[in-house]
Amino acid sequence: MTHTTPERQAEFILIQDIPGRVVTDILTTSEYDDETGLYTGGCVVVIDNHIIIGIPRELSVEILISEAESHAVSAFSDLSDYPSYDLNRIHALKKEEPGFAGILDEHLQNKMPLPEKYAHIITWHERKVKYLQNRIIKGFLFLNEEWPDSGFIELDNGFILGEIQVTQPGTGFPGFSLYDSITDFEKRYGKGYSGFPARQG
Repeated sequence: MTHTTPERQAEFILIQDIPGRVVTDILTTSEYDDETGLYTGGCVVVIDNHIIIGIPRELSVEILISEAESHAVSAFSDLSDYPSYDLNRIHALKKEEPGFAGILDEHLQNKMPLPEKYAHIITWHERKVKYLQNRIIKGFLFLNEEWPDSGFIELDNGFILGEIQVTQPGTGFPGFSLYDSITDFEKRYGKGYSGFPARQG
């Protein structure tokens, strides 16, 4: 999905002016670094269709207004459910049915639907990123201790968005992290964080 780069209006926006604005897109980047053997990248957030900000890593009065990189991809380009496959069942079927390997190849390479009798090898997962689109920013969370990802955006529906800048091959790609509630967030980071505006309770 292509995106239209919003026009840059000013160099900074006051952090107090961000809560209440709407997340209209999240743009992600990821590329492989031959020297380090790592993937690097991250994300920026488009608010109100025309302002781009990074996720601040610490509390600051001013938030830098960013620009989208030319190769950035919208996180909302595909909001459909995605599959995972049960490898143990696949290996068993390949032994039991000689023709199954060809059927699976057609499914994976040419997007041919699998016959209903093989539906049990697939589990469908919801893309929770769809719950971020057009949601209102409630505020920010900042971890009190140093973490690679130390700043987050909290939305009005309880979802919390962070940034992932570096990953190792086989562990996913840079872009964003997502927590569906403050409880989910605290399972990962504990209660050592502060909020802006200050959280109540």
